[in-house]
Amino acid sequence: MLLERSELLIAEGQEEAFSAAMKERGIGLLTAVPGVLSVSLGRGVENPGKFLLLLEWKNMDAHSAYNKTPVCGEIRSVREVHVGRTPVAQSGVPTEHVGSQPGTEDWRLVGAVAYLPLGAAKNNDGWRFGAVGTPEMQAQFGESSYEITVLMDSGERRTIQRRDGSRFQVGQRVRLRSGELEAMFP
Repeated sequence: MLLERSELLIAEGQEEAFSAAMKERGIGLLTAVPGVLSVSLGRGVENPGKFLLLLEWKNMDAHSAYNKTPVCGEIRSVREVHVGRTPVAQSGVPTEHVGSQPGTEDWRLVGAVAYLPLGAAKNNDGWRFGAVGTPEMQAQFGESSYEITVLMDSGERRTIQRRDGSRFQVGQRVRLRSGELEAMFP
């Protein structure tokens, strides 16, 4: 027997809908997975947006076999979300000064930086991203993630949170393998 434990953080205001969906359909779908012996869903007392999902598997082989099975679907939406950010008040800074002309004392550059190493570099890890500009904008880039909604081939809709969601597009075919979203035709 193998016990899998997953903590699920549900967006504020969506807790009741999530709980109802799990009771109506989710637990039944998980119970029907070959090798799953039981499914239990608990909800946090101190934090009602935190759920604990327990799956009891027949053995590690059953768990591994399921996680290697690709689950396919099509992306229906990609939405940028800002996690846990509160608006920053800028008292005493007139709005006409933000983004003023280069060469002036109050000029502020705001934007994103994308870097792709080329050539025979030893650490060619691919794209790197960063932010330049005001501390408020850097904080926004650092706290951004993407909510990707996928219509699975089974008819189920799944929402996945990714920090690199900008590389996915609506209409793109994807698979979900071991909890990771992968493009089927990169």
